[in-house]
Amino acid sequence: MLSPYRISSSLFCWLSVAALLIAGCGDDASGDTDAGTVDGASPDAGPGPAGFIVCGITVTPDGLTGFAGLTDSLAAGSDVDLSRALELGGGISCANQGRTLYVAGGETAQVTRYTIGADASFTEDGTISFAGVGVDAGGSIALLSETKAYYVDGAMLTVVVWNPSTLLIEGELSLEGLEPPEGEGIGIIVEERAGRVVLVAAYGDAVNGNNQRLRVALIDPATDAVTVDETRSCGGSFTSADGGDGFLYLGAGVRPAVSFRLGLPETYAPCLVRVDVTTGEFDDGFLRDLNELTGVNPTGIVSPGPTPGTLLLTGYDESVLPIEDGAADFEVQLAESWRTYLLEDLGGSAPATLLDNLPVVTGVTRILTVNDRIYFGFASPGFATSSLVDITDPDAPADAAVLSGGVLQILSY
Repeated sequence: MLSPYRISSSLFCWLSVAALLIAGCGDDASGDTDAGTVDGASPDAGPGPAGFIVCGITVTPDGLTGFAGLTDSLAAGSDVDLSRALELGGGISCANQGRTLYVAGGETAQVTRYTIGADASFTEDGTISFAGVGVDAGGSIALLSETKAYYVDGAMLTVVVWNPSTLLIEGELSLEGLEPPEGEGIGIIVEERAGRVVLVAAYGDAVNGNNQRLRVALIDPATDAVTVDETRSCGGSFTSADGGDGFLYLGAGVRPAVSFRLGLPETYAPCLVRVDVTTGEFDDGFLRDLNELTGVNPTGIVSPGPTPGTLLLTGYDESVLPIEDGAADFEVQLAESWRTYLLEDLGGSAPATLLDNLPVVTGVTRILTVNDRIYFGFASPGFATSSLVDITDPDAPADAAVLSGGVLQILSY
């Protein structure tokens, strides 16, 4: 049975392939199936220059270790000074309000608050522990306002309501309705859209992989009401993107897409569905085959497009490197043969368009959205560095910063 796990901004799939990358199996890094969504906050009017918080991982003799560091730019030539970064536990989740940073991670269920000084230093400013309410370490932060936040524990199917200003617990919410069937595991993506929190739950087992069951829980912060909806038409949907049209689009990740291409048992064609972010209900009339949209097989990963109302899709181009009979799924995922496609007709039937000016990538290359910019993130073996390429203008991609460590999130302040 799959172990229950929690995903913030679709990060679990990146970490699931970390062992391959640490071993030097590929030049690019990200993960098993996911495009990452990166939170962005409005620049704060406090002292010191506005900049970016980089949360990521490095490799130590003891394994993967989290960090949070600062950089004043994402332009070429910029970097994070790891000697001044916070050393954090694994499985970190970061969120910020201007120069105030909140970090969940480590061995216990807690969130630690830090302030960022004018000298680009971090000062610890309090901790809130959730150990007394029966949740586990490794939860996700959904920061909604100066006085309201959620700590989402997908393993225990519990949401803790807490106050970021006072660092006090104010309640608990049950995620009843998201429970996995016996013998199956659950993966949860946490998204914040239209003033609400959307939890996307996908299911599967270790033998047959992902099934067609997909559920969504919508939390309304005004009332803390939880609404659950389900579809049985599209499984393996471990990537998500805001379409800018009132819908959250959910698409297959690279791993289930590759499994289908290789003809593994109990696999399904990679697909695309959408959820109304105001009601939390699936659009039952919307179901797209990702392979048909791009014309290549496999296609996985759904990411925000360069303009509202568009999406980016990632598909394997066999004209670059054919998939041989008997290929292993990780070989296909790590092959530098994946191309990026632009889907502009979200509500119609028009196919996606190949963006042939963008570089060929691997299936585990991260796509990071930082404010109004979109980046490819290429991590070196062992997560020594992450090279960013700005693809906001698909006709003119540009090299950007090479950041130390394996980048998980980039937050602006």
